[in-house]
Amino acid sequence: MSAFDTVSAGPGPAGPGSASGTGGHGPQGPARPASPRRGLLVVAAAAVVTTALVAVSTGMPGTTVVGTPSAAPPTLGRSVAERARAAVVAQVPGAEVGVAVHDRRTGETVGVADRPGFATASVVKLLIALDVLRANGWQPPDPATATVVARMLRGSDDGAATRLWTAQGGPAVVTRAVAELQLTGTVPPAEPQEWELTRTTAEDVVTVYRFVLDRLPARSRALVLSALREAPRIALDGVDQYFGIPDALPGLPRAIKQGWMVAGGELVLNTTGVVGADDRFVVVLLTHQPGGTRRADGRAAVTAGIRSLLPALTAPGSAH
Repeated sequence: MSAFDTVSAGPGPAGPGSASGTGGHGPQGPARPASPRRGLLVVAAAAVVTTALVAVSTGMPGTTVVGTPSAAPPTLGRSVAERARAAVVAQVPGAEVGVAVHDRRTGETVGVADRPGFATASVVKLLIALDVLRANGWQPPDPATATVVARMLRGSDDGAATRLWTAQGGPAVVTRAVAELQLTGTVPPAEPQEWELTRTTAEDVVTVYRFVLDRLPARSRALVLSALREAPRIALDGVDQYFGIPDALPGLPRAIKQGWMVAGGELVLNTTGVVGADDRFVVVLLTHQPGGTRRADGRAAVTAGIRSLLPALTAPGSAH
């Protein structure tokens, strides 16, 4: 597992300067990489202390821990991501999982990944929304376009996504995001119109949320987060999108972007968002599940993975 082979610890991204089953998701995805390796990354970044990076071997193949001392004690620990992964695989053997959890108060990030990249499905709509904002000087666009953006995020409207993706230059949306946000594992789809087949990592999705939370101007941040907070149970394609975060953490404040589709014979189910008081935690769980997995079983597995995080997200000091 080596999705996190290249990492950095620091303040985050720089500021602004057709599948079956769901959401315009096309029928075929890229082939599964051969012989994925397991790996684990822990990044601890201090918000108020500037120090040299340290890197040490963990003794696991392909595994490195990179970090800086934090001014606040960490609340997560490297086992948190491993437990989430194990909870998914226990319910769906053979599932490949990417997990990342970021604590905005301490700067700590923990993550684990079974493959170098995961299909985004509708999670890429976050990048589409950001590109619309970029094109408008990082301010909200005209009211009509802002309505389309909100509809795309809130109800996971595939038609809106396709319209904006095309208007913004298709794969160039992803290429620009990679450069602007310094994403390290995100690549555009091989087929220009298949936005849902963009590939990413859990770590990169955390970076996207950190950009939204910490770098966007207030009005643009409100446009994105309001839509994500208002995501209804039933998406506009008729799918129940309350699996993972909204199912496992019903009592916590949240803003979510989910993804679901069948591609390349695999069931892709992704749950992502910000959780807790003051949007303290960024939580990302991406999965490719074996062909033939029932959607109900896949959803339950993703929810189990997120539920395993509940003690860390609600521990003393994690006000909720």
